[in-house]
Amino acid sequence: MISKSGYYIFNLGFGLLLFLLTITCRNDLAYTWFEDVKAVGLYIEVWNWVMLLSLLITAVFSARLARQYAGIYALYFGFSVILLVLTAFAMFIMPAGIM
Repeated sequence: MISKSGYYIFNLGFGLLLFLLTITCRNDLAYTWFEDVKAVGLYIEVWNWVMLLSLLITAVFSARLARQYAGIYALYFGFSVILLVLTAFAMFIMPAGIM
């Protein structure tokens, strides 16, 4: 059984991995895997929401842990909030097709 700390670290790593793949090679992979443009759009939309949810959960848990223990959790909180804001900005404010 994984402890809450294990889930937190897994979620932090998962959100970071999704973010790094998004800024490097996600679109290339999507167009390689799918032929239909609608399928690619749906894939990217689901990817973005999963990444946003993962970063949101990480930010909430980081805030709670930073309040209790401070230290590295405060750094994780700041980092996850920055990634969360960048993801939300790219999803909701930037016009489609810019990236």
